[in-house]
Amino acid sequence: MTEGKIRRLPEELIAKIAAGEVVERPASVVKELVENALDAMAKSIDVRLEAGGLRTIEVRDDGIGMTPADAKLAIERHATSKISSEDDLFAVRTLGFRGEALPSIAAVSRLTLRTRPADANEGFRFSVEGPKVVAEEPTAMPQGTWITAADLFFNTPARRKFMKSERSELGACAQIVSRLALARPDVEFRVNHQDRSLLDFPRASQARRAADVLGERVEDKLLKLDHEEGPLKVGGFAGSPLLHWPNSAGLYLYVNGRYFRDRVLVHAVCDAFSQAIPPGRFPIGVLMLDIDPKLVDVNVHPQKIEVRFRDTSEIYRVVRTATLEALGPRLFSPSPLAPGAEVTPAPPAPSLPLLHHASVPQAPTFAGPAADANAPVASDATSMGSTDRVSPTSPQGMESALLPVVLGQVRNTFILCEGPQGLLVIDQHTAHERVLFEKLKGQLQNGGVTHQALLMPEIFKAAPQEAVILHELIPMLDGAGMDIEPMGSAFAIKSIPSGLNVPHAESFLRDLLREWSDAPGDKTGDPREHLLDLIACRAAVKAGDELNPAELESLVAQTYSSPSAYTCPHGRPVLLEWTFDALEKAFKRK
Repeated sequence: MTEGKIRRLPEELIAKIAAGEVVERPASVVKELVENALDAMAKSIDVRLEAGGLRTIEVRDDGIGMTPADAKLAIERHATSKISSEDDLFAVRTLGFRGEALPSIAAVSRLTLRTRPADANEGFRFSVEGPKVVAEEPTAMPQGTWITAADLFFNTPARRKFMKSERSELGACAQIVSRLALARPDVEFRVNHQDRSLLDFPRASQARRAADVLGERVEDKLLKLDHEEGPLKVGGFAGSPLLHWPNSAGLYLYVNGRYFRDRVLVHAVCDAFSQAIPPGRFPIGVLMLDIDPKLVDVNVHPQKIEVRFRDTSEIYRVVRTATLEALGPRLFSPSPLAPGAEVTPAPPAPSLPLLHHASVPQAPTFAGPAADANAPVASDATSMGSTDRVSPTSPQGMESALLPVVLGQVRNTFILCEGPQGLLVIDQHTAHERVLFEKLKGQLQNGGVTHQALLMPEIFKAAPQEAVILHELIPMLDGAGMDIEPMGSAFAIKSIPSGLNVPHAESFLRDLLREWSDAPGDKTGDPREHLLDLIACRAAVKAGDELNPAELESLVAQTYSSPSAYTCPHGRPVLLEWTFDALEKAFKRK
């Protein structure tokens, strides 16, 4: 009889597999430990990190603490004080509840637990290896619980190799604490890294906490959300239409105090703002949903960052309605469509064959007059008029017949031209982005992008995760034309790349950081060129910007002088062209 192929796994391996569902990176440990501290009714939580949390993570709270017997049970898998029956799984009000956090963390780190309940004269210290307490002793400490996880993934080196830089891991930890702090302004949060303060959130109002976390001067620009329908209450704040970001990172969603991600509800808020902010921008806000726990399942994701509602369409409708109410008279016009209404698509445009790139006439490179890199520029919109959106050009020596004739601007987005061989349509944003990128790249290759000093430095108050990224990027930003100096928790912006139209350096830098933070560790190629691409994209004219005839002609001329005129740096087309022959065939003239 052959030996069976199925066998039981060793307990140590089982623990490591279970840990993989809970502990992905240092931020996962911080999340679990801080959530447990909040469930223990802590009013003050200290997080201490070393090496971005890879060397040490320590979370101290002043909560109710545990008895020695409870502390030993807390190390065991599936042991919890928060669930006693199957029904409890579908009425969860706490943050941590599955009883796997501590044993999972212990399986991939060197764990030490100190705890003391209110009615005890002393605390107890426990050393944990895997699923077992290997040592315990009395210890002097205040009421609460202190947990230290050292040498994360020391026994799973393959997983440790997948960690990002210390700065990236630190930024993720700061983001986790910021999310939790937004939901609990009644709790004091502090984060220290290498004995230096990274976050310090004192107890505050929800509006003040939102301002602390979002890093903007938003406290007087928040619109209160207060709407209730049946079992659902929508609270929190939406940002004024004056505040909008290049992505949805500034929109925080919570259900019964738990942070979660949900594209549908982000869309509900964005739909409410669709007539109030520019296209392609996103509102900011803190959306607090309070709902009967039986109508939402919070246990559908290992890291508990996704939830499932019993009736998502109804949640969408109520969230959109609550946001519209908060906007009130600030909304330019109501959305013409009710949720779920169908839109009849416009008939497709006739298909015309595109010319190959080789058929586009090439022109010699030329440049506009060089800007004085040392000349200071004003830092406000009213005094930036001398810096044109599209720099003027002087195409001396260029055969004018090689350049297409500008016919006009369509929807303030596309430039319509007549070329020697056909009709051209140029996307003004991607064209200007390519022009600026090539200019900045050329300067970088010749020693660095030229700086243009601001008359008065602009003070940039960074959000916690923005500050982490900015400290890392300052040397690279200096090479890209931006002189930035740390000033405690803020930063002074002293210069911008010369020749760019940047009315507000603070907003410009904030957008750069948010776009960079999307996935800074996953960028391929030269990171300096990626940064230049972001700078060019933010400084280029946008769809919807009206350009005067001189600006249109200048942009077309500069586009044709670019060595890579056909796509923007991240691959979007710059121009499309149809031959006269193709047009005549389409209109059945041939």
